[in-house]
Amino acid sequence: MGRGKIKDHGAPENRYFVCAPEGKTLILEDVTTTGGSLLEQIEKLEKLENVKIAGVISMLNRSEVRDDGKTIAEVLEDRNIQFYPLADIHEVLPIAVKKLKPSRNVLEKAWNYYKQYCRSQKVRLRLDDLLNIQ
Repeated sequence: MGRGKIKDHGAPENRYFVCAPEGKTLILEDVTTTGGSLLEQIEKLEKLENVKIAGVISMLNRSEVRDDGKTIAEVLEDRNIQFYPLADIHEVLPIAVKKLKPSRNVLEKAWNYYKQYCRSQKVRLRLDDLLNIQ
């Protein structure tokens, strides 16, 4: 398990992790946005001996575009790291709209955010699709 803050005492191999991993290691991430913190953990893992990153499982991939123009899925693909999102923003957003029934104003703001920052590799949502859900 990765630490939020570096431990300044104890065994060096445990400074970034609670019990440093060995062998094939699968990273579990709650939400990936641009992947900044995920990539930091990957770099720390790659510095350890006897660690092979087997892949990343993300509970939700927000599919946001990074400053380099790529999504975290594309960055991981470039690094030959398998990425397994359990859900993607294009799947969750319609469900949230149906359940929460936000006002048109809120929905348009969410849509504008999605349109500006998100890029799904699977499906591109349309505002009309979301408005028709309600």
